[in-house]
Amino acid sequence: MKALIIKTVFMFALVALIAGNSWSQTAEQLYQKGIMKEEGEGSLREAIDLYKSVADNAQAYRALRAKALYQMGNCYEKLGQQDARGVYESLVANYSDQPELVPNAKRQLSKLNADQTEDNSGITIRQVPFFDVDLHNYSPDGRYANYINWDNQEIGVVDLKSGGKWEITKDGDWYTSKMHYPLYSIWSPDSKQIAYDWNIEEPGKDKSTYNYELHIVDKDGSNDRTIIRNGNKHLWAADWSKDGSTILCAEHNIADSSSIVLISVNDGSKKIVADIGSVRNINANFTDDGNFIVFRARAEKGSENYNLFIVSKEGGAVRPLITNKEDDGAPFRIPGTNQMVYFSNHSGTKDLWTITLNDGKLQGEPGILKNDFDQTCGIVGTNNSGTLFYTSSRQNPEIYNARLDFNTNEVKAEPVSIKRNSTRKILKVIWSPSFNYLAGLLQTPVNSETKLAPLKFVIQNILTGDETEIFPDLNSYTLLWWIEPQWAPDEKSILIKGVNKEGTKGIYQIDVMTGKVSLYKAMEHLGWEWRWLQFYPDGETQYFVTQEGFESKQKVVARSLKSGEEKVLTEYPLWVDKVLLSPDGKTLAVQYADSLWVLSADGSGEKKKIESFEKLHGNPVGWSSDNKSVYVAKDDKNKGLSLWEVPLGEGTPKEIFSPEKLKLFKGADGLKISHVGDEVYLTMQNGGRITEYWAVENIVQK
Repeated sequence: MKALIIKTVFMFALVALIAGNSWSQTAEQLYQKGIMKEEGEGSLREAIDLYKSVADNAQAYRALRAKALYQMGNCYEKLGQQDARGVYESLVANYSDQPELVPNAKRQLSKLNADQTEDNSGITIRQVPFFDVDLHNYSPDGRYANYINWDNQEIGVVDLKSGGKWEITKDGDWYTSKMHYPLYSIWSPDSKQIAYDWNIEEPGKDKSTYNYELHIVDKDGSNDRTIIRNGNKHLWAADWSKDGSTILCAEHNIADSSSIVLISVNDGSKKIVADIGSVRNINANFTDDGNFIVFRARAEKGSENYNLFIVSKEGGAVRPLITNKEDDGAPFRIPGTNQMVYFSNHSGTKDLWTITLNDGKLQGEPGILKNDFDQTCGIVGTNNSGTLFYTSSRQNPEIYNARLDFNTNEVKAEPVSIKRNSTRKILKVIWSPSFNYLAGLLQTPVNSETKLAPLKFVIQNILTGDETEIFPDLNSYTLLWWIEPQWAPDEKSILIKGVNKEGTKGIYQIDVMTGKVSLYKAMEHLGWEWRWLQFYPDGETQYFVTQEGFESKQKVVARSLKSGEEKVLTEYPLWVDKVLLSPDGKTLAVQYADSLWVLSADGSGEKKKIESFEKLHGNPVGWSSDNKSVYVAKDDKNKGLSLWEVPLGEGTPKEIFSPEKLKLFKGADGLKISHVGDEVYLTMQNGGRITEYWAVENIVQK
């Protein structure tokens, strides 16, 4: 009897196990079907339903349910719906045992929380979905956007509601000798058609041939027809008249000069309106009444300064509309109004400006709609609802601070977000020695004559989340920003190279509480003097790389802060790529010409080349706690990022953190190993460059 009971229980357990496995297999199939719907077909609604069925399945594996939730959130984001927030919050709250997904969900939540800002004027800025394509502009009805696929040189359309994408051109190819490719495209006023250029270039023995065309195609890719064949002159569509009869284009010839032309949709006839010289940006817009054309062109021949001009659609005199010493961006019409908007650095920051036109004449003074955008922002277009879309290319969207556990080889990483609105671009983030503070260096407009830009920092207290901005009275060169900022050991100031109002170059010390500036070290050449500045643990000795002239040797120098005495520890004939001081302050690791050298920090003994380093082809990022090894990050394009330990003595390099452990970290260049007490931290100071799309609402000024 006992044996029968045991057998019965065993059979029930076996049936339950088989049933459970069957459910899991079914859930896995549904999940994979959801992936196909989302990524293969762009059917986001169907994908959400599939993911939801997996996430709600109590018998499916937890890891699979968590993955389904995360994909649901992604789909809702692509649809521009706030449901994404609730999905990510559910994932964070209920699946803390899924370390691969929870940090990603927290990151998306952090981004969603920063996605919308509103100022006192009622203007609202919100982030709009990114469809992993290079959007050109949005359809007037707000339903679609067109894009170019740079992988196969085709123009496509994305449905902003469903997320579906399709290509409307074919035969694009610029990898063969006879190139066929599009570059620019615009929507018709009724959102049913797209006009685009088609460029054909073929090299020949004696003479190359160029044939440039303008096409119109329906938004589903049908009914493609050539409007005009324009010979050896590029023809780039910029705007479409409200009545649908005329396409406004920029015509560019081989002699590097440009004209504004009008192309008839009916018969392809061309009318030259104005010569506008050599331009880098083709944008031009009809005024809302259709009688004038506003465009961006060089202030004068050869100038890098761009102003706004206006001309009648019938031709005639070109009149300056907005002129100043700073660069003005491309103008865009706000449909249904007599207003236009554009970006300009005129006020000292990059601001969104508006002008009002009446019968081709400026009414009143230009005004700022919203100020302080980052320098990468560019207008994509507007729609009939008066929404303006712009793009921003960001560096460093996330800053990671990970604790490394060398016993379990686990990486405990969380993204740290500096609070930001959509107009700020953070160029560089530096951690304080205690990891209690972050300093973010913000991008500011560069003076076109001096090539200098004012410094601006945001300081965040990691413990409290409090944030302050400081505006030191100091300028710097942008090429130096990404490598030079350095916290002082007492965490009360930041050292950075710059130029003051009097033109004195040097390293300056900036008080992080007040922004007060003091000269730390005057120098003649900011680029090659005092690089890789580091402090001995007691703060009394500095180490840096310097040289006396462009072709002179690179000197590794130790300097006493008390006496000012400097000692050259070693020299190299070529550029030194990196210097790292060991935790005990006794040894320097120097990366030079794809090799790694170590030497005593007090100058005693000989420098030693670490032969095993060259086999890794990696990037040294820090020291081991016992000062006996250097950690090297190896970024393999196929396998991903891994962390290796390279011993200074006998022994071979060994992998200590695999690509799977470090998948949150994007590339080796921004990585750094730091020691705080017994803790070892791996930080990523610069994330990869990403493109974001934003919308500005309520921009019509009454």
